[in-house]
Amino acid sequence: MKFYLKMAIMPFVYIFFSAMLGIGIILIDQKLVFLQYALCCVNLAFYVLVVGVAGFKDGQKSIKVRNQNDQFRKVIIETGEDLPLNLQEEYKPWKGFVIGLVACIPSVLLILIHVILNLVNPVPHYGFGVASGVLSMVVFSFFMVSSAVKTWTYYLFVLLIIPVVCGSYGGFYVMGAKKAQKQYDKIAQIQR
Repeated sequence: MKFYLKMAIMPFVYIFFSAMLGIGIILIDQKLVFLQYALCCVNLAFYVLVVGVAGFKDGQKSIKVRNQNDQFRKVIIETGEDLPLNLQEEYKPWKGFVIGLVACIPSVLLILIHVILNLVNPVPHYGFGVASGVLSMVVFSFFMVSSAVKTWTYYLFVLLIIPVVCGSYGGFYVMGAKKAQKQYDKIAQIQR
């Protein structure tokens, strides 16, 4: 779990950075709704780009670790020598999506507390929903721009942060790994 927390720091920091940009977008005059939506799209695209590049690099790095581990495994089989393997950082396609999910834990916990408080108490509580909305502003800003009636269930749109973060980080993680594996396959083919 420590590995996933360490890897999820970067996507979470950019969630926070994009939240600050999202707050600035929301504070633009309500008469400029088109501009607000356009800036929300730019903010989301910037987030996906930055997190995607990080996921791509991490996927390439994890394939490198897997290939090193494969070399060590061959030596272990041939010689019987016990060599240390770095299994934690080794590539598995699901790891990128788990890292993205771990980055979403604070938003999910805040919205879970929000839902529990509002189901238990008939008087609506908005504090945890607002906190979760601010933290997930990269996605939630699209809903904040609209002038819809805001009930306590309105904050459940915060959960859209999960597919955005998991999809952008995990998808680019897999693409980076595939690109690096193609390079290793070319090298292996030339050596044959």
